[in-house]
Parts: sequence; C-alpha cells; structure tokens
Amino acid sequence: MVPTTLANGLSDGGPPSTSISVPLGTAVTDTATLTGANAATATGTVAYSVYSDSACTNALSTGTAETIAAPGTLPPSGPYTAPVAGTYYWQATFNGADKANAAASGDCSAEPLTAYPSQPTQPTPPREPRGHLVCVKVHVRRGRHHGIERICFRVPAPRFPVAGTGLGGSHDHGNGNGNKGVSDGARRGSASDGRHGHHR
Repeated sequence: MVPTTLANGLSDGGPPSTSISVPLGTAVTDTATLTGANAATATGTVAYSVYSDSACTNALSTGTAETIAAPGTLPPSGPYTAPVAGTYYWQATFNGADKANAAASGDCSAEPLTAYPSQPTQPTPPREPRGHLVCVKVHVRRGRHHGIERICFRVPAPRFPVAGTGLGGSHDHGNGNGNKGVSDGARRGSASDGRHGHHR
C-alpha cells in the first residue's frame, strides 16, 4: 500500500478553510482531500468526527462512514451544529479499503471550529415624544378694529414630570363659555377693550 495523507476544510456555506469561526447555531461541514501516489484511484470510505479536545479523545459526534463513489474524490461530511459556544475539533479518517492506498487520519488539532454566542437582537429605541398642541383664542385690536384670533403652538413633552402636574405644566381648560384656553386676564382685557371701544 502507498502512504496517503488527508487535508481537510471546514465550511459554513462558503469556501472551505482549515479553521472557522461561526455564530452559535450555524451548521458546519467538513471536506477531506486525499493525497498520495495512488490517491486518484482511491475507493473505500471516509468518516468525519467532532471532538471537544485537540487530542481527539472526547468524541461529540462520530459521523457515518461515507462511501467514495468517484475514485479519488472524498465526499463531504453531514452538517454539524455546535451545542454550546466553544472550540471544537474535526478529524477525517480514510479506511484504505482499496488495498492500493494506506488508511489515514487528518491532524485533529489542525481543524478547529469556534462557535461564539450570536448577538442578541437590539430592541427598537422608543420614539421621541412630540409633545402636545395647544391652541388659544386671543382678542386682537388694530386701531378701531378688534376681533378674536386663534393661535396654536406645540409644547414639547417634558422628559421628567413636574410635581403636581400631569405633563410638566398647568393647562387652562376653559370656563364653559366657549373661550377654551383663554386666561382670565385675557378675558378681562378683552371685555375692557370692548366696553371702551363702543364709546369712541
């Protein structure tokens, strides 16, 4: 039998690499490549195992032996998903059943798989409060002419409540006579302007 060696590559769907780091929960596969004088005609099986240590003594997964259907081309492993965050080690073993190529195993410490905790979903930040719209009616006098005008403005929402109020300030809810939001002072001023205006 001719001596053979195995080179391996790990993949999470991208190009194979001898080492790989993936988020926890990602499935990873291993693919072995056989080299040697008669490797192109190799048949038999290849098996892939996953270990928790770089000496490959504590097996976490021992895959089923995959039959080499095309001589010299080793089939990949089935997918493996790490159960917890940490470092894992893969090893491929060729059984050498074709009697032309010696059995071989890959270097366990050369194929580390690192699974790291996935990032938690960031919560959507709350929307900035827009405050509330306040409208008041005011008595406006321009020369001999006077009337009622409605003025609206937006009061920013307080970041911290003010003691004794609901929204950081007091509100005039009107006195039931239709002049909602008009202060007593403004009403007295309007009434005074109205009385004096009719005697001119």
